[in-house]
Amino acid sequence: MFRYAMLVAAVVVGAVALGGESPDNYTVRVVGLQVAAPVGGDERVLWPFNSWGTVVSAMIEAKGPKNIISSDLQNSKLTAMRDDKGTDLKKQMPEAAKRTFGGAAVGPSPVSKDGKSLLVQMHAQGIPAKGSTRVEAEATVPLFVASQKKTDKQAGVALKLDTVVQTGAGPLKIVKVNTPGESVDVRFQGKEPIFQQITAIKFFRDGKEVKSMLAFAMPPYQGTDGWVASRQYKIEPKLDTVDMEIEYWADMEKVEVPVKVQAGVGL
Repeated sequence: MFRYAMLVAAVVVGAVALGGESPDNYTVRVVGLQVAAPVGGDERVLWPFNSWGTVVSAMIEAKGPKNIISSDLQNSKLTAMRDDKGTDLKKQMPEAAKRTFGGAAVGPSPVSKDGKSLLVQMHAQGIPAKGSTRVEAEATVPLFVASQKKTDKQAGVALKLDTVVQTGAGPLKIVKVNTPGESVDVRFQGKEPIFQQITAIKFFRDGKEVKSMLAFAMPPYQGTDGWVASRQYKIEPKLDTVDMEIEYWADMEKVEVPVKVQAGVGL
């Protein structure tokens, strides 16, 4: 059995700027609440919402000049989720699920096209006690924010293993090169959050842009030198050397947004 919850929300929010960004430029409002009992056992088709537990969704909105680029999922934390009867909704969570937001079903937080809104979903596997009327959730969400772009140009970049391309966002290293047919596949790797900061990479030959496409972007993972990410590009025609233009956010910084929300429920 599962329960839908209608919302009557009260929100308290503040932010601690890790750079020069004002914490007053961010607000939070509750936009969703989902409650599903842990039924179905191993038969996943019987799980309400394909999951179970409690999910509180909140929208973080930028009111100042800077855009939200992304959230820092590795350092986002769900600090508390409880109902008004004192039930700790995090208690029933398996140890393996205690990662981003302490939740097993929290993915990357999507950002609006205008960069002014970011959706945060906080998930705990417990459900409110019978007769409870609201759920309280507390989390800390670091955001990467920026407003100004710059473009770096690098000439004569050799498309071979271990080439390092210096950019204003940080160094990129070529870690894989394949030459299928008449194209060349090149994978660049850099420390996270470098690919949060880079907005576009273009390739040129003799002053003219050559055809290229982003083949895939690998999510951040823990490497020997900390968190890294990579992107692989397909470049046509097959070239050994190219000129590059790298567009990036020049003033990107991190702002920690503590979120404290109360969502009232009507069953």
